[in-house]
Amino acid sequence: ARWARFEKKQAAIGAAEQALTGLVLTPSRETNERLAAHGLDIVHTRATGCDLLRRPGVTYEVIRAAFPELPELAPEVREQVEIRSRYEGYIKKQQEQVERMERLEAKRLPDTIDYAPPRERRTGVAHQRRLARRHLRAPRLARAAAAAGKSAPGRKMKPCGERKEGEEESPMGFADEMRAAADAAGIALTPAQVADYETYYDLLIEWNEKMNLTALTSPHDVAVKHIIDSLLAYDARLFAGAPSVIDVGTGAGFPGLPLKIYAPDIRLTLMDALKKRVHFLETVTEALHLEGVTCVHARAEEAARDRAYRERYDIAVSRAVARLPVLLEYTLPFVRQGGTLLALKGRQYQEEVDEAARALKLLGGTLRDVRPVHLPGLDDVRAVIIVRKERPTPRAYPRKAGTPAKKPL
Repeated sequence: ARWARFEKKQAAIGAAEQALTGLVLTPSRETNERLAAHGLDIVHTRATGCDLLRRPGVTYEVIRAAFPELPELAPEVREQVEIRSRYEGYIKKQQEQVERMERLEAKRLPDTIDYAPPRERRTGVAHQRRLARRHLRAPRLARAAAAAGKSAPGRKMKPCGERKEGEEESPMGFADEMRAAADAAGIALTPAQVADYETYYDLLIEWNEKMNLTALTSPHDVAVKHIIDSLLAYDARLFAGAPSVIDVGTGAGFPGLPLKIYAPDIRLTLMDALKKRVHFLETVTEALHLEGVTCVHARAEEAARDRAYRERYDIAVSRAVARLPVLLEYTLPFVRQGGTLLALKGRQYQEEVDEAARALKLLGGTLRDVRPVHLPGLDDVRAVIIVRKERPTPRAYPRKAGTPAKKPL
């Protein structure tokens, strides 16, 4: 009996929905007068009874009062018709998600996949996927070359330092690019560090598809222009003894995360004004099992007035945030007296140093060194600007959010 009642109710719901769909309204004077007489908004385009029911505050009974040809419904049937009409798009989306999950569940993963954590052994699911891509790449290239009547490209690789602008990208994977770039830069990396940088790269590319993290996505560009560039800020003397480090305006985690992977003893704070980027940084930190990392969602101008952050750090680092006079106001308030700011700058670094004389004096900093650096395979000019915090920063700084950029010191 219960099943019979259920079937009867479903049939009534279906009939009512069919009647609403069949109620077609055109924007005529007669139709709009009829709607207005029953307190309904007029129609400007062709509409159905379902379209009317989706309007805020409109019920089935109100529509039936205007159009008596619609069937009379029991309260429980009427309620279901209203719910299904109003949430049709949401219900359809949920059904599509259920169907997609059912299709995914029907797929069987290979029994040979090892689910060990990547830091313990590089044989996890992501690593298996990368290996599969590498094995498939050569046959695809060979088939494409055969179809074009050409010989397949060779696997000979050039040293990282010999790459030129506009040159066709090497078929090397990220781990190979990372090792080659580090060797060319004179930076010694352990296999575990290379593996961590590769995981970082995989997450960066994955998240970059749904939010803007970086314009550089090739393995070579990320290895050289992001990670090696970040590591060139490393100073063994400054980073000895587990110093507290804050990366202000960290963005996708550069230079803070590469430095943390390279020097795991540092206590790192990653600060950014965009919540989505902070969520990405938390994901990377968790995936790499990094300890002593704090991700903070805040504007530098506001956080620097918080006692929890102001003048609490041994080192501040920053890259691609602002010109030096503005950057000093963003960063020096976080540095303790006697601490250091490492600012990674591009080809105009000397101009920025000249512009920053007044800001240094006002904010309590002294220029200690300008260390030119060179990225493997590139002929551009870069430098690490080293500033020592000699005096406490006056309480007036930083100024309110937006002012440092609009009115540099």
